[in-house]
Amino acid sequence: MKRDILTFPLDLGSELIVGNVAGGGGASTGLERTFGRPVDIAINHDGDGPRAAARASIYGLCE
Repeated sequence: MKRDILTFPLDLGSELIVGNVAGGGGASTGLERTFGRPVDIAINHDGDGPRAAARASIYGLCE
């Protein structure tokens, strides 16, 4: 939806979606709902997080 002359549609089909605050709070879920596709990379603050929520579609990292 275009609201004004300064609003442009964004083609995010080829962009990486990175969750910088991945964890149990649902930020990645919110990003997935917002952009309509899974997060590509999830950066977690806890080493157990990527193992506990491992999904084949997400590349998980720990800071």
